[in-house]
Amino acid sequence: MKRNLHMKNVLFLFFLFSSLLPSLTIEAQSSKTALAGQVTDKQGQPLEGITVTINELAKSVSTDADGNYHFKQVPGGSYTITVTGVNVTAVKKQISITQGSRAKLDFQLENSVKELNSVTITAAGLRRKIYDVPGSISVIDPRTIRESGAQSLTEIITRIPGVVAVDEDGRGLKPNFGLRGLDPNRNRSALILIDGKIPNGTMYYGDPGGYYMTPLQQVEKIEVIRGGASVLYGGHSVGGVINLISKKATSTPSTQLNLNYGSWNALTAQVTSGANNGKFGYMVNGVRRQGDGFRDRSKFGVNDVTVKLENSIDTTTKLSVYLNGFSENSETPGGLTQTQFDQNIKQSQHPFDHFISDRYTATLSLDKQLRNSQQLNTSIYGNYFKRNWYTSRKKSAASTSFDTTIAFIRDIHAIGVVADYLNNSAIGGLENAFVAGVRIHTDRLNDMTMTAGTANQEVGKASAFAISTSFIKELYAYNTINFLPRLSFSLGARYTAVTYKKEDYTSKNPLTGNIGLKAESTSDAVVYSTGLVYKFDAANNVFLNVSKSFQPPLIYTAMDVNTFYYAEKLNPETSMNYEIGVRTQPAGWLSANLTGYIINFKNKLVQAPTPDGRYRVWQNIGTSSHHGVEAEINIYPLQHLSLYASGAYQEAKQTSGATKDKYLVYAPKVTYTAGLRYGNKLGSGQFAANAWFTYVGKQYTDLTNTEAAGDNGQTGPVPAYHPANISFQYTLNSWGINFVMNNVFDEKYFTKREGSFWEGIVPMPGRNINVGISYRF
Repeated sequence: MKRNLHMKNVLFLFFLFSSLLPSLTIEAQSSKTALAGQVTDKQGQPLEGITVTINELAKSVSTDADGNYHFKQVPGGSYTITVTGVNVTAVKKQISITQGSRAKLDFQLENSVKELNSVTITAAGLRRKIYDVPGSISVIDPRTIRESGAQSLTEIITRIPGVVAVDEDGRGLKPNFGLRGLDPNRNRSALILIDGKIPNGTMYYGDPGGYYMTPLQQVEKIEVIRGGASVLYGGHSVGGVINLISKKATSTPSTQLNLNYGSWNALTAQVTSGANNGKFGYMVNGVRRQGDGFRDRSKFGVNDVTVKLENSIDTTTKLSVYLNGFSENSETPGGLTQTQFDQNIKQSQHPFDHFISDRYTATLSLDKQLRNSQQLNTSIYGNYFKRNWYTSRKKSAASTSFDTTIAFIRDIHAIGVVADYLNNSAIGGLENAFVAGVRIHTDRLNDMTMTAGTANQEVGKASAFAISTSFIKELYAYNTINFLPRLSFSLGARYTAVTYKKEDYTSKNPLTGNIGLKAESTSDAVVYSTGLVYKFDAANNVFLNVSKSFQPPLIYTAMDVNTFYYAEKLNPETSMNYEIGVRTQPAGWLSANLTGYIINFKNKLVQAPTPDGRYRVWQNIGTSSHHGVEAEINIYPLQHLSLYASGAYQEAKQTSGATKDKYLVYAPKVTYTAGLRYGNKLGSGQFAANAWFTYVGKQYTDLTNTEAAGDNGQTGPVPAYHPANISFQYTLNSWGINFVMNNVFDEKYFTKREGSFWEGIVPMPGRNINVGISYRF
């Protein structure tokens, strides 16, 4: 590594240690658990969010993701314990507790309508059950994340139907997610948010993916909200929004340590500590990931620290602070030629390349409960991101050695405010929910290219420099009204205005030869969404929605010097979206979701040659159509055993231009994940085993759908692939152990071809294992 991380690592470990102290102090002052247990359904699946009450003491707690609950400081005596929850039959049990002892009492309930009663977080911090939303929503819950053994979002997000994850390094360090046939490259067509509000990316609309991805270890739950999302979330959400729900403190003070070690010296160390007494809460999460990587020149190290603080100023006002620091230092092995891929996927043709980044984020939120079921939520957020990528190149194809180093040095400053007003007051005796909001965001990119005369040299001469800025203004309103007990209607609209400015001090005007560019590009759009939900009963409903969406051009697309001078103004891509679906649980052992959709794009942005053939520039030259079917199903054939599957069939094609009727890039026709889970008590602990595989169909990497693979590895399709995985987990009291084997059958495959930067095929890891241990206190 070119960067000395010793001091950073020392400070990081010191911070992790110090973060344990508050929890240890609180824990020392508490007595041992007097009553604990687990709440499951008839199939042995843990039930989260169930209320357990000691009637005589009027004390209540909720079950966690594993269905566990516990009380502290319960005096000896006889008690009636009541268990209640949505769509479950209340259960009562009697228990006698001896003073100073630890009593255990488990409950097994009738199956709940778990999927429909999961909660999603939308704009304004609005929490709604999936059952009430006029659109398709998929959720990856905490238990699934934990049992999968996944170390990055890339490893698990494909359980969502219709999601394609393109891994560019086999480590999941960068965001490359596509939904419903939209381009996954650096999330140019997908918006990732933290807790429904805060942008995950570096430049919001200017570059929504960029070079940073929130570590999975910071995430409690994943939601993907699809149809009609643009009104509540804005641009880059045509295919859907990936909403990462961050970890939060529990009512009982606790600290958990996790240590995982795997193939190629992959190490993940994590500590999470927190507590919330109803007035003040804190959560600290620290992560260190490092490893040698499965290829030559693929060592990496990542540090991530998150601090969340909550303070209830009074019964109607809550102040929250979110702080995050992140650093990455990783070697980038790049792509391979076809011959290299066939011979040995571990090699690298980029012996000196590496990437360094730092990111610091802060968010201050104020939630105020007003009178008459009204609420006001305001958040101010900002982040600073800096990254340096050093890549050594040959001066010519005939050269046998690396002659120069090119450094891409960028730092980005971003700040924004988002405010939302929520009113749940009834209208004319009808249930009603109204949300209105505003967002103002600005960011600045300082972009410099440096060139050195020799390979592996990180000091050189600046060869290019530009400053780009974005300014975004948004207003939206969304209302849902229940006309009938079973029928709800939603209607909303959003206005967005985007202004890009760029001052390029070194680029050359391709038409005149003059040096420099000073340009401005503005675009705006009004989008809308309307939807219906009809509820047959508590377990079955249908929904439909019609919406207009938009996707503004990325800043490096709109403000590219060749595009700016050759092409017409790049207006936003717009689309009409249609979605219809059904959510059903016809029996206690079966639940399923089925959704059909159509997305028709206008002003489709593609790269095409200029009339003189000198350059390829971005242009609004065509249309495209995306239509498909997505499905999810869960089956509980036997007690303790569950089967699950999710998948999509889609056609995402260009519908105009020279490549009409050709498939869009990275838009496979078929994707699916299928697996089984067995969970049961084993001795005094809980055992879980999972086995699953993911299938991703053939994908094209260019708009002409080139079938023949090029010798350089940069052209041709990505063949279908289907890795299989298994995991085992056992928890006993405060301890937990897990084992994961990925790519069990050692399939040789790749997910990406790259031209200008990675230069070829980007292979994925072969069979690998990961073992871990956890302890909670």
